[in-house]
Amino acid sequence: MFESAKSMNNLIDQLADLWQKQLIQKFDQMHTETTNMIQAVQDGVEYYQKATKKLSNLKNDLTNQKENIQSMTKL
Repeated sequence: MFESAKSMNNLIDQLADLWQKQLIQKFDQMHTETTNMIQAVQDGVEYYQKATKKLSNLKNDLTNQKENIQSMTKL
């Protein structure tokens, strides 16, 4: 009877160790996926900021060209 309980206790310990390892692996996987998602969002924000700056520069260039054309037509 004692050996049976000891064997059962050993089995429970093994299952607990396995569950803990699987849980740690799952947390590591979720951490990696979350890190990748955060990086993708940061990349998207950086792209948006660069695109916004380019559009702003283009708008300023067009405004300057418009003003130059208007001043030339007044001459």
